[in-house]
Amino acid sequence: MTKAFQKIYSEDIEILKKEMPKLPKEWEGKHCVMELKVADYNWRQMEWWAFYFEYKVKDLLKDKFSFPGDRYNNVCFDLKRKINWDLKAKAIKSDEHKVILNDKCAMDMSIEKLGYHGEIIAMCDVEYNDVNRTFQKWHTELKGGNLIMN
Repeated sequence: MTKAFQKIYSEDIEILKKEMPKLPKEWEGKHCVMELKVADYNWRQMEWWAFYFEYKVKDLLKDKFSFPGDRYNNVCFDLKRKINWDLKAKAIKSDEHKVILNDKCAMDMSIEKLGYHGEIIAMCDVEYNDVNRTFQKWHTELKGGNLIMN
């Protein structure tokens, strides 16, 4: 790896190392969903915490990175400064730590063009519900009920 290439992505990483710790560490579901609803940002999604992560990172980095990043075929990366970056949030499970990334061909094209491609992965300790499904019932009611497809 040449120093010129290292400089390309190291500037991005330095900004991320400085800014990412500013994200809230604990997220209360109802508050986060309401914040997403006000912003009209994927608040109806069952995986609200993944979209909340994306929303907060984009807000945190809005003056330092471009949103979205480059598009390759059907894939548009989440953000870009010197290189493209993807944002992923994964619920931690005791038996599995796998993360589904974007299309390999699109990532290969990004690497071919820019030399590197970045992934920002949040491993989230998610408590989905209580035994009475209180959060799920609240969220379903907020969305206007379950959608029934015919």
